[in-house]
Amino acid sequence: MLGKMRHYRVYKRGEVTGKIVKGKDLLADNDDQALKAASEDPDCPTCEVWKGTTPVGSIKR
Repeated sequence: MLGKMRHYRVYKRGEVTGKIVKGKDLLADNDDQALKAASEDPDCPTCEVWKGTTPVGSIKR
């Protein structure tokens, strides 16, 4: 049985300024899958993943 997809928001941060430069929506079954999907995104060298108003984690490559 498939899990219920949850809505996440991925915010890309500028490498120099640290300010948010882009945001995009992401659907995933859970927090771990959301972080994995964001970490595999080539457009996400430095990003934060949020579920609503709750931070899930960050990626920095």
